[in-house]
Amino acid sequence: MSIFLNYATHQAEKLRVLYPFQLTPNGWKWVAVCECGTVKIVLGAHLKVLKSCGCWKRQYWQARITTHGQGGNGKARSKVYKTYLQVKERCENPRTQHYPLYGARGIRCEFQSFEEFYATLGDHPGTGYSIDRYPNRSGNYAPGNVRWATLAEQNNNKRTNINITYDGRTQTLAQWAHEKQMSVPRLHWQYYQGWSYERMLS
Repeated sequence: MSIFLNYATHQAEKLRVLYPFQLTPNGWKWVAVCECGTVKIVLGAHLKVLKSCGCWKRQYWQARITTHGQGGNGKARSKVYKTYLQVKERCENPRTQHYPLYGARGIRCEFQSFEEFYATLGDHPGTGYSIDRYPNRSGNYAPGNVRWATLAEQNNNKRTNINITYDGRTQTLAQWAHEKQMSVPRLHWQYYQGWSYERMLS
């Protein structure tokens, strides 16, 4: 027997429950009305996560694809504008794939608008470039801490990199290996064995 949970007083951000509609194997379905006027039948368990009938998502994205000509009228958007949306999503939307690596770790998007984002970065440079947090790789997406970077530059900016200061210069272990024409795995082994930087690189 299904347990009847009374959602009649439930109020989501824009969705208000009216009355029970039908008992299903997955629980009760309820009739709800959205702030926009749409009447929707919703499974009780889903009422805990729904914000609206779906209109808020349409409004959210429509507002973005029509901003400043970057989005066009529903057509292909510019690369810089897509990047802005992706940054906002990974920092603010818990339902996105990359949120655990960004928003969940406390990384925020501090840009107040697309205009500010565009003024900081300018147009996308072309194939092979993506946004990078720099010089503070652990910091937020913010004015003064973002750049367009190549894959090699991004790899050299990873928080998991090993930085080695030798002969007055600081580079990642991989950069030193490339410069000295050495094996990266071998330098890793020597580093974790406690070799001095001079012994490793001389």
